[in-house]
Amino acid sequence: MLFFYAGGKGLIWVAPKKKRITIWLRKGKYKDRNGKIIPKGWGNYPELRLAPSEIDSIFIKRLIEQANDL
Repeated sequence: MLFFYAGGKGLIWVAPKKKRITIWLRKGKYKDRNGKIIPKGWGNYPELRLAPSEIDSIFIKRLIEQANDL
């Protein structure tokens, strides 16, 4: 698992696996145009599970920017 922090607080947590990648975001509300975020995932953190074919770098970048603004 990889951890990314901003301003001393957790920003995102990434768990790459063989068949998918799971991303947990900082708690808060996110604009999710694809409807892929599970609002209350593990530990009640917003969670995103993506297969390799679903990875959209622009979408993930926007989610990271939103997490940074919370």
